Amino acid sequence: MAIDERELDVALKKAESSLEAVREVLVAEAARDIVATAAEIAPGENDFSEAIHVEGDKGDHALIVVEDRIADLIRMYPGAISAMRSSIEWDTQVRRDDVSRAAYAVVNEAYPRAEALWTQRLSERAAPGAR
Repeated sequence: MAIDERELDVALKKAESSLEAVREVLVAEAARDIVATAAEIAPGENDFSEAIHVEGDKGDHALIVVEDRIADLIRMYPGAISAMRSSIEWDTQVRRDDVSRAAYAVVNEAYPRAEALWTQRLSERAAPGAR
C-alpha cells in the first residue's frame, strides 16, 4: 500500500496550524498574566522593566510567577510542549526538562506583548476621563 503524500501533507499542515494556535493562546494569555501580576506585585510602578522585577511576598518577580503558572498548566496539558518546541527561546536557556523549557519559552515570547499591553494600560489610565 502506498502512502498518499497529498493526504499526509494536508494532515501535517493541519497539525502545524493547530500547534501554532496553541502557541498563540499560551503567549497571549501569558502576556496578560505578566501585566496583571506585575501590577499586583508593584502597584505604584509605571516602568514595565522595573515592575516585572519587583519581588513579591514570596520573593519571586512577575516573570517567575507567570512561568511557574505556565509550567503548572503545561503539566496538565503536555501537548502544549510540542507547540513551543519551534520557539526560538526553546534552546536559549539551561532548563533541564521540557515543561520548564516550554514555560520559559512562553514567557519570553510573551514579554514584548506584555510590555505593549503595559504601555497601553498606562496610556488608558492617563487619558482624560479614565478611571
